[in-house]
Amino acid sequence: MDKLGYFWATEPDKVKFTKFLDRASDSYRRQLPTSNWAQIPRGFKFDLNLQRVPLEISTDSELGSKDQIDVLFYDQNKNISGGIKIKFSAKPKFALSFCSRFKDFHWKNVKKIREMPLDKVWTFERSAIGVRVLVNGEEVLDFAVSDTSCDHRKSWETYWSRQVVKVVFQSTQDTASKSCRVQQPEEPVITEAPRPKRNTWTPRKGHDWYGTWGPPTEPPTKHSPRKDDCWMKGVRPKKS
Repeated sequence: MDKLGYFWATEPDKVKFTKFLDRASDSYRRQLPTSNWAQIPRGFKFDLNLQRVPLEISTDSELGSKDQIDVLFYDQNKNISGGIKIKFSAKPKFALSFCSRFKDFHWKNVKKIREMPLDKVWTFERSAIGVRVLVNGEEVLDFAVSDTSCDHRKSWETYWSRQVVKVVFQSTQDTASKSCRVQQPEEPVITEAPRPKRNTWTPRKGHDWYGTWGPPTEPPTKHSPRKDDCWMKGVRPKKS
């Protein structure tokens, strides 16, 4: 390997702005976890409804280091309700506790993970049928638990049918997790539908509600009180 290949084959861990040659850079920003990230509470069960709120874990382990993410799920009665493991081997692998042994990610997703920077954010979501995993916002696993996929434990349904309300990082097995974050979902803003304004307009006398005006009102016509006048009795006289 020549010198050029030697330098570019080495993975950098530091960056330096040259004092005299760099005259264009005014500012810089590092894309690191923000202050709402917390230290990993290993060995401690903390409340988390994983069906509703995803769990985010930051890592900086290299592939091939054999570091591992190891998380167990529990229900409200402190019974195990599954779990997930991610191994940072040369070819990354995953395993579901009480379901399956370590398996390779799909080769397309392995390529995605290898092309990502060293600092990664893993997002774990518990669905009604299994587990969904994203890395830096890209989906790398959507695993459905079943009799076929859970070839390690025949009693997988006993564990994975339970709800997840608590999560714990394994004290000794979890070596890759650096910090974690729970993104609370935003509460929906409920706005009341606008109500139509009441019409307080009083129609003029003679209005027929169809947009037309009727004939002006006149006092009833007085007829002369004759004996042969049947109009006053409410009967129209017949034509002769």
